Amino acid sequence: GEGSAAISFADGHLYYRYQNGMMVLIEVTSAEYREKGAFLIPDVKRESWAHPVIAGGLLYLREQDNLFVYDLRAGKKPEGKPAAKPDKAGASAQGQAPGTR
Repeated sequence: GEGSAAISFADGHLYYRYQNGMMVLIEVTSAEYREKGAFLIPDVKRESWAHPVIAGGLLYLREQDNLFVYDLRAGKKPEGKPAAKPDKAGASAQGQAPGTR
C-alpha cells in the first residue's frame, strides 16, 4: 500500500488499510511478520483512513459512502470483491474473504 494506514488487530493478524485502498493481512508471531494476502478495496476514488473492523468472523471496510463486508471464517471460498454494491440507504454489500496475491 501507499501512504498512511489504519490498523486493526484480531486473531494474531494485523489488518492494514492503506489510504490508497490497499488492504493487507499480516500474520504476527514472536519471530516475524508475514504478509498473508492483499487486495484493493472496490470503488476507491480518493484517499480514506477508515479503520477496518473485525467482529463475528466478518471484516467491515468503509470506503467513503460504501460499506463492504467480507466473511473471514474458515471454509469460505475466497473472492476478491463483494457480491453486490451497497444501496443508497446504507445497506452493506456482503462478500467473502479477500483473495491473496
